Amino acid sequence: MLFPPAQVRAQSQSAPPVVAQAQQVQAQQIDLAIPPQPLFDALALFGRQSGLQVSVDADLVRDLESPGATGSFSPEQALRRLLTGTGISYRIAEGDTVFLQQAATQLERGPLVLDPITIRGEIRDRPLADSPTSAVIVTGEELER
Repeated sequence: MLFPPAQVRAQSQSAPPVVAQAQQVQAQQIDLAIPPQPLFDALALFGRQSGLQVSVDADLVRDLESPGATGSFSPEQALRRLLTGTGISYRIAEGDTVFLQQAATQLERGPLVLDPITIRGEIRDRPLADSPTSAVIVTGEELER
């Protein structure tokens, strides 16, 4: 599904026209009045009010609700607000076209790698109450689990 074409056209001496369009669209502020409603309808209103084309598979947004967006936003701020809680992500391409897709889950992105964790230990000859920091006692057996 494709919503109305963009009315925004930008030209730049220093950047190719497509790049200049993308930068212009992302920098502009648009006034929106989109109340909470089904996401499909909210996206249609966004397309009309922003002048951007919105491309999305209708089945992807079926039965999803948008919290809406009312006020002055950049297109990216508006999209983030409209898509909050839906599991849908977006990308703006060619300056005036927004493509929507299912957001990747953590499982699809692969394992989450954390920074190493350092555990230090020592044998104390003084009572824990005299320790200047908090302390937790964990036995070697508990660490092995």
